[in-house]
Amino acid sequence: MKNKVKVLWMMIGIFFFFSLVICFLYAAPSPKLTKPASNIPGTHPGQLLRKLPDLVPGGQYSDPYYFCAMDNQNQLVILVKNQGNSDAPASAARIEFLGSNFVNLTIPPVPQNTTVPLQPISIPKACYQSFNNYDCNFNIVLDTNNQVTESNENNNIGKGKCWPPARMEVKLSAGTKPGEFNSTGSIGISVKCPTKVYFTGRINVTSMKLYPLNVKYQFARSDGASGPVKTVVFNALGTKEVSDSWAIIKTTDFNGAWEQLKILEPLNFESNKASFRVTCTGQ
Repeated sequence: MKNKVKVLWMMIGIFFFFSLVICFLYAAPSPKLTKPASNIPGTHPGQLLRKLPDLVPGGQYSDPYYFCAMDNQNQLVILVKNQGNSDAPASAARIEFLGSNFVNLTIPPVPQNTTVPLQPISIPKACYQSFNNYDCNFNIVLDTNNQVTESNENNNIGKGKCWPPARMEVKLSAGTKPGEFNSTGSIGISVKCPTKVYFTGRINVTSMKLYPLNVKYQFARSDGASGPVKTVVFNALGTKEVSDSWAIIKTTDFNGAWEQLKILEPLNFESNKASFRVTCTGQ
C-alpha cells in the first residue's frame, strides 16, 4: 500500500513539473526577428558611441571632371579623403575604366580629416570614346575588400570623367598638285600616266592638356600600304598641314582608290577617306 501511495505522489509531482514548464514557455515573450545592425547599410553597432573613419573619393575640379586630378605626366591621380572622426587603416581601391580594363590600387592609412593621393596611373586609350566626345568615364570603388569599418558604407563609390589629352579635327584632300585642298576631298582626272596624286591633310588641335603636343600620324592607302609614322609638334592651338603622294601608273577606280590620314598619338583620330580616280590617257 505504501508503495502505491509513493508512486501516486511521484506521478502528481511529475505532472506539476511539466505544467510549470509549459506555463513558463507560453508566458515568456517570443524573440523578435531583426536584422543585425552591422548588416544595415550605413550603420554599425554602437556607431553613435564609437569614433569611425569614413572614406570617400576626393576631387579638385568642377563637375563633370571633379575626380580628374592629373599629374605633370598626364597620369590620373585618385584622391581619397577620410571625412570621419577616426584614422583609417590601409585598404584597397579599384578604378574601372569604361570600355577598357580596371586597375587595383593600395590605399595607405588615411588620418582623419585628411586627403591622400594614390599612385598615379595611365588612362588607357580605349577609354577615350568618340561617342563620348573623347571623354574617358570611370568608376572609383574604395575599400573593395571591406577592410575598414566606416560610419557610412554607402559613399565609397564615385563616377569620374576625364577630358582627353587633346581634341582635334583631321581632314584630308586629294589634288593634282602639292598643297591643293578642296572641300570635297576627292578628285577625278584624265592625264597621261605615270602621274601622281597629292594628298594634303589638315590637323586642327582645338584643346590640349600638355604643351608641347607631339602628334604622331601615318597615311594609309586602299591597296593596304601604309606610310612611315611621323610626328608634328604643336606648341599652341591651331592647324598644321601634312602631305603625301601616290604614284599612279594605270587607271584607277574612283570608288576603290583612297588614302586616309590616321592620328596614332595622343589618341586615335581618323580623317575622311580621300578617294580619287585617275584615267590614264594614251594607253
